[in-house]
Amino acid sequence: MSGKLKDLDKRLKHEPDNLGLKVTVAGLMREAGRSTEAVEIYRSVALAYRDQGRKQQAVAVCRSILEIAPDDVRCNALLSQLTAPESLAPAETPSSPPAPHSSVPSLARTLGMMPGNLCTPEFLAETARDIAKRHGMVCTVLGRAEMETEGMGSFLAVAQGTPQDPKLIVLEYRKGEPKSKPIALVGKGLCFDSGGISIKPAASMEWMKYDMCGAAGVLGAMETIGRLGLNVNVVGLVGSTTNMVSGTAVKPGDVVKSHLGKYIEIINTDAEGRLVLADVLSYVRRYDPVAVVDAATLTGACVIALGHTATAVLGSDDALVQEVLDAGDRSGQRGWRLPIWDDYKPLIQSEVADIKNVGGRAAGTITAALFLAEF
Repeated sequence: MSGKLKDLDKRLKHEPDNLGLKVTVAGLMREAGRSTEAVEIYRSVALAYRDQGRKQQAVAVCRSILEIAPDDVRCNALLSQLTAPESLAPAETPSSPPAPHSSVPSLARTLGMMPGNLCTPEFLAETARDIAKRHGMVCTVLGRAEMETEGMGSFLAVAQGTPQDPKLIVLEYRKGEPKSKPIALVGKGLCFDSGGISIKPAASMEWMKYDMCGAAGVLGAMETIGRLGLNVNVVGLVGSTTNMVSGTAVKPGDVVKSHLGKYIEIINTDAEGRLVLADVLSYVRRYDPVAVVDAATLTGACVIALGHTATAVLGSDDALVQEVLDAGDRSGQRGWRLPIWDDYKPLIQSEVADIKNVGGRAAGTITAALFLAEF
């Protein structure tokens, strides 16, 4: 047993209900040739998803089982049950009691723990559709063709290296005052980030499946809001793709036109999240939000600045920033505010475009936020 698999297997004994961890362990067992054990774990996860009413996730896990054991009788029977027309009915009735505190962290963490070959942009879109169906939200999903029509050249620059269809996912929850402006929640959903042409080191690259945790947080938040039936207007947006190396991938030195119309010089293809979010933030303007909160695993520079203890919080609205910091304190996920002074802006000035996507190693977290502030 590899050291990593051994460590995760040991952790699983203490967290037997962590479905995302189970999926990761099963995937490693599969790679290690322990197919029978992998199938057993996958099966337990699929059944748990079914019992929770999360049929899309259960179907995805069943398909992983069938990749290993195409003739598995129990899995084929379960898949038939899950894909039957009656199984598409909402998992909960309006009279079902909300249980946000138990299920929502599980949703966000499970999405984060899932391997990138299962948690794809399409899977996130299906998860959003499932949330919308159960909670009376409106779900809109834009693919590559629709984003080309919208002129999202920055987002599509990241997506041009992968055959997977990128997704811009929008969930609209409107149970507040009809004329009240919504709050917008925006999440980065890079289902895997190789770094692109500016490729990352091989060591620990597998952890880049977590580059969609901002998206997982937004979907978890929308699930919470739906279960609680809050009297608010909220729009959740997720920009999802993978950042891959290929002959069609975007290159350092390329210049692309964003949805807002600004031209961006791409210095480093591994600073891709901000390219995706630039177009998502521009797109969110049509909802005229009263506030925008963007959650993203945006840059490793944040870890250099603050380590693994605090999350960087940056913003232009002092009151909103303080609300976010206070919420973090209450939930045990503390944040620390960093400045976004204009003094840092020259670091991302470009000689050939309106702006460049990185400003060097100095103040990397701050320049990333200043880049997004332009959109």
